[in-house]
Amino acid sequence: MNEDILEEILKKRIDDELFLPDYERFSIVNLVAFLLKHFGVETHHPPYPLGDFMDLNGVKKIVLVILDAMGYRNLEKLRERRTLRILERGKFLIGTSVFPTTTATALTSFCTALTPQEHGMMGYILFLKEFGTLTNMIEFSPIGFPRDSLLERGLNIHHFLERETIFQKLRKEGVKPVAVTANIFRNTGLSKMHHEGALVKGYHSISDMVTIIKKILREDERTFVFAYWGLADTLGHRLGADGAAYQTELYWILRILEGELVNILPKDTLLIISSDHGQVKTSWKEEVWWDRRHEINSFLEVPPSGEQRMMYFHSHNPEELKRYLESHHPEKGLYIFSKEAFEIGLFGKGETHPRFFDRIGDLVLITKKDFSFNYKYTGKEESLKGRHGSLTEIELLIPIIAIRGLRD
Repeated sequence: MNEDILEEILKKRIDDELFLPDYERFSIVNLVAFLLKHFGVETHHPPYPLGDFMDLNGVKKIVLVILDAMGYRNLEKLRERRTLRILERGKFLIGTSVFPTTTATALTSFCTALTPQEHGMMGYILFLKEFGTLTNMIEFSPIGFPRDSLLERGLNIHHFLERETIFQKLRKEGVKPVAVTANIFRNTGLSKMHHEGALVKGYHSISDMVTIIKKILREDERTFVFAYWGLADTLGHRLGADGAAYQTELYWILRILEGELVNILPKDTLLIISSDHGQVKTSWKEEVWWDRRHEINSFLEVPPSGEQRMMYFHSHNPEELKRYLESHHPEKGLYIFSKEAFEIGLFGKGETHPRFFDRIGDLVLITKKDFSFNYKYTGKEESLKGRHGSLTEIELLIPIIAIRGLRD
């Protein structure tokens, strides 16, 4: 089953070890299109074929739990070391993230059922031309400034995407949409934008999160619950994507979900556990560091944006910049003109966001192996032991664990 899906996904190769997201059938976008279609909402993209693998008749409640940075390959490694009974309780399937493989972009696709080029959230750090600044898109602030600083300068979170969320669409169809997120994120600009149209519930811990979900499922109405847990990603960045802390975190989260949710699911409920991206182990030995004094700046109009595993360059001479990167770092990355990246479908399908081309610049860098490129914006940037953003199998492939309830 997964072998066939994987074979289809890996046909879309753009380099020896880099692959396109499968926006045709198996990406995050298609997974969310599936649940929209199940509830009778019109979709812009083909749905993930989950109905080919399990009986969904009579399902009127869907719970989608996103475990940040639990990639398919990461989960396979964990499975080699620990018994994961939850994977045997339903269907263990495979899908892809979007590009870039990062939380700001992928969660926006989860919350809109749209590809990156449609919703315009193109990465962790973006050059927002309308504000004339490099912006941390998780915090909606110029780099180095307090969280949500751009909201004070006129950024309107209700119009930034210029697209409806899935919660708004579901509500129109009479489905109760609920978003369950950590209390520390609940009132941030990003959370308010992503969850517009949903009833938002904040939690303090994993036990609090599952308790909230169980309480919602007791109600007798069509319901969609979107829950997010982010700690594994943090541990992977700090301590390594294959380290003991990262793997232990994922193991016990899955055990808790099995014990507290799977075992009590009624027949009319479908639980889906998935992720926004995987995470690759990285070493300081394979890092490239730039700052404002580096010669790379002679090609640039603004410092690079994006991630440490992928970057956008706004350049007054992109051809010369491409030659420079290929000559200085030939084995470390793939360097594609932004228009070419768009044409090969790197950012998806559909009508482009009005600011899309402004945000992807002139040249895109996609790292290979475990390399990373880092820019010292503030001087406080650090080496990380785990990263994501590129298009290796580890970063791109995500698990889809689908479990239907058995209880009457």
